[in-house]
Amino acid sequence: MNYTVCKPICPLYREADSTTEYLDEAFFGQKAEVLEEKDGFYLLHTEYDYKGWAPCNCLTDAEYAPTHVVTSAFGDMLWE
Repeated sequence: MNYTVCKPICPLYREADSTTEYLDEAFFGQKAEVLEEKDGFYLLHTEYDYKGWAPCNCLTDAEYAPTHVVTSAFGDMLWE
């Protein structure tokens, strides 16, 4: 099932536990396929072909319409 990241930054962990290694992150609006659910975490396969465990509260099955256009080549992303 495909989900959308609904938090500014969604951490991806090695295991379904936030005390394990922080592997990567997904950003608001990115799509990901949920492969498995365990202990409040989803095992994700991201659009950029990465896998990791994300907290369930970082994802939604609701569709988001674009609201902004990015015009800068880069920008700072800070943890909320």
